[in-house]
Amino acid sequence: MSRPEAAGIRDVPGRGVEGTVDGLRLRLGSADFAGIEGERAGAAAYLAHDGRLLARFEMQDRPKTGAREAMAELRSRGLTVTLLSGDEEGAVKRLAQAMGIEEAHARLSPADKAELAAGLAEDGGAAMVGDGVNDIAALQRATVGIAMGAAGSEAAIESADIVLLNDEIGNVPRLVNLSRRFRAVVYQNIIFSLVTKALLVAVGIATPLPFLIAVVGDMGVSLVVTANALRLRS
Repeated sequence: MSRPEAAGIRDVPGRGVEGTVDGLRLRLGSADFAGIEGERAGAAAYLAHDGRLLARFEMQDRPKTGAREAMAELRSRGLTVTLLSGDEEGAVKRLAQAMGIEEAHARLSPADKAELAAGLAEDGGAAMVGDGVNDIAALQRATVGIAMGAAGSEAAIESADIVLLNDEIGNVPRLVNLSRRFRAVVYQNIIFSLVTKALLVAVGIATPLPFLIAVVGDMGVSLVVTANALRLRS
């Protein structure tokens, strides 16, 4: 038995997809998109024709292994975690509680996610973690966009500033730790370079230095800052 083919397919980001199958114009997606009334209980996708429900697909999100621990570690470092989702409010609240996230927003379109990400970025900076096409705009509007490389769509990966090579959420706190260490090392290298060069110039003005000492001093600074930067590999 051959499967019917869909024609005239149209993708509506954040809402669903529609197409014509055997002469019927079908919609698959959220209850609003499918034209179904009174369906808001949980996370589900609806297949409908002219507002008549043909099928309902129940879905349930489960936190990734280590997600709750990762969220707790982020909060321990003074960061606020916010969940942005296009799912129904009940499902989003349950997922947020399971991961220990206090602030969650449900039934968001891609544009809504982008607006919230931009607002958080203006309030002091925000990192957006996402993996789907609905996250692209938010990844671009956030201060830093982080895509999950293993599970992420190609479009999300191309839109992000940072790509994690796997979909382990525990790598996000590690990334935060690495970025803070990187910033500290950059500051250390800048201060050390400026202070050392200033001392060499001051001594050179007071007492003429041999050319060899000036060269060794300059190269020495380069070697020290390079060795300091290499500590980030550990």
